[in-house]
Amino acid sequence: MKQMLEQLTIFDAAPEVIFQEHDKVKLILLEEAADSELHNYRKYYCSHLINRVGEIQTITQNYSGTTNYTVLIAGEQIICEEKELQWIA
Repeated sequence: MKQMLEQLTIFDAAPEVIFQEHDKVKLILLEEAADSELHNYRKYYCSHLINRVGEIQTITQNYSGTTNYTVLIAGEQIICEEKELQWIA
């Protein structure tokens, strides 16, 4: 019998999830140099939520493999990326 070896690609590996549901997190404003589109969106549309503590409601992955977090902050649910969340003990 001939054994077949499969090659693992970067698309086969599941991304590591840092946060879990019901974790307390704080929404931080990214530096404009890090992600100008996300920085400007949060600055102009979500400024009242910056540096506020919320709770992760759901964790999903989009088609490109990026992990998104639905966070409840001050009664509003917003979808966030991992890089703009800070874990609160």
